[in-house]
Amino acid sequence: MKKKVTIDIISDIICPWCYIGKSRLARAIEQVSNDFDVETRLRPFQLYPRVPKGGLAKEEFPATKRKGLGQALKEAAAEENITFNYKNIKVIPNTLEAHRIMSLCEDNDLKNRMGMALFESYFEKTEDVEDPLVLARVARDAGLEKTKIDQFLNSNIGEAEVSEEIKKLKADGVTAVPSFILNGDLLVMGVQPVSKWLRFFQRIK
Repeated sequence: MKKKVTIDIISDIICPWCYIGKSRLARAIEQVSNDFDVETRLRPFQLYPRVPKGGLAKEEFPATKRKGLGQALKEAAAEENITFNYKNIKVIPNTLEAHRIMSLCEDNDLKNRMGMALFESYFEKTEDVEDPLVLARVARDAGLEKTKIDQFLNSNIGEAEVSEEIKKLKADGVTAVPSFILNGDLLVMGVQPVSKWLRFFQRIK
């Protein structure tokens, strides 16, 4: 019988290391799929919560926070077959709306698909992931039902719940992303190599 494992992934869709960290975890899960039934649950965080609604043009973003891609990040992205088109990104969005539409996913697999699609939308296609029409299209393509997309577009459904969840995660000690909560207990902060995830699975056999 497979061992059940739950991993909460706390991330923001404008965090490049979150994109890489989620991809690495997915590779590790694939390698242990014969022995483990792993449920991943995507949970919200805002890397730059002070970005105003509507976002900031990249040139208006503080210089200390828009240095581009370091060599380590470029190499890690290449290992995951991820392309960061950072130079073509024009807007640093407020990500509350993206988390809000993801909160309408009752199915974790759907939420994970939407999260990966939003990473790709922002970093690879350089789309404005605060734009409601972009978010609605990504959600539709991922499989979110039309009634929930319409709710998102026509109300602020989920906003208070997302804000409260982020507040609670911070109170529980999450100060950076990506972070991971293993089996509801162990908090692991920072992107992890596949080898470290495999060692974790070996220890819980």
